Amino acid sequence: MNYIRSTFNPKGLYIWADEDVVYITKNSEPTNSLPKNIFEGLIRKYKKSNDDDVQFKGFETKEVWEIVNGIDMPQTQISYKDWKYTMWFVTWEYICSNVK
Repeated sequence: MNYIRSTFNPKGLYIWADEDVVYITKNSEPTNSLPKNIFEGLIRKYKKSNDDDVQFKGFETKEVWEIVNGIDMPQTQISYKDWKYTMWFVTWEYICSNVK
């Protein structure tokens, strides 16, 4: 299963899964992973919450902001153990909409 499908991906972020593991990579960085049940558990908790900062079994999401062309743009940062990735807020919302 692919969580991100795009022909235009300026952040170079790719997230995909097999039956048990979600893999995440950005540009040419090494691929990181986490258990699929933790990834999807956080998303279910995030969708029930009215908060952008959510934690589930060590996996976290946090709202951050980045100035792009002089405009402060919302970003979502996900982290697990010793890695973290930042993506557009709309990308995170798209991923969340694909998890039941």
